[in-house]
Amino acid sequence: MIARKELITAMGGFDEDFFLYGEEQELAWRVREKGFSIGYIDNAEVFHWGGQSSINTPYAAIIEKKIKAEYLLYSKHYKPETITRIKKAERLKAFYRLITLKMTMPFVRDKIKLQNKFDRCRLIYDITKS
Repeated sequence: MIARKELITAMGGFDEDFFLYGEEQELAWRVREKGFSIGYIDNAEVFHWGGQSSINTPYAAIIEKKIKAEYLLYSKHYKPETITRIKKAERLKAFYRLITLKMTMPFVRDKIKLQNKFDRCRLIYDITKS
């Protein structure tokens, strides 16, 4: 993300409720709410040394933080009834995905990749209970 310092300052900076995931989406949301547009430079080249902040963090913990950041964003910008509908849809989707992943487990070679998908769905299922 690249932005003018004046714009970031005018927006009050990044929301400190977010940690590591989701902060740029939330800031972009507020920027759009103030009438500014979000753009991109299609021929820009950026090197991102990704994952360095969480290199020693287990996959499930990273996914949990990302999912919680997503719902934090919802809580700040969506109506409670909309969040309830999103949670219900996500929980149902995760439930069916857990079943299909469990059924395909014996036939998949890359067990780690499958386990990561299973863990992600399980986290979504658990987080969307409330």
